[in-house]
Amino acid sequence: MERIVKNSRHFIGGQVEIRNGVSKYAFRGEIKEVKFNGTDLVIDLAWVAAWTNFPHTPCRWVKLSGANTISSHVIGLSTHTVSNLGENQIRLLCSTNMQVTTLFSKGDRTNLSRNDIEGL
Repeated sequence: MERIVKNSRHFIGGQVEIRNGVSKYAFRGEIKEVKFNGTDLVIDLAWVAAWTNFPHTPCRWVKLSGANTISSHVIGLSTHTVSNLGENQIRLLCSTNMQVTTLFSKGDRTNLSRNDIEGL
């Protein structure tokens, strides 16, 4: 977690992906801000899109709006383990619900382009 907090500027403008293969959902959003409040990592989002046919491919990403939108994602530090996937990516795995959160830096090649998201 220290690396995320220490290098949070590296991820601003990048994206975060939240997936759960058990509950069958995936979301992707642009990182507006990363904050640490002592027990949680809070990621504020500029926009959020849902992978509507998850886990099937090709991926269909649709921007969430109105009551369905998500403005932030909170990660409880006591329930997550961190994996460094290289210079541009960090993965957090939740031990209680099998949710996987991956942070991608602004320059990461796996970030979705605006053209990949319906309604953005």
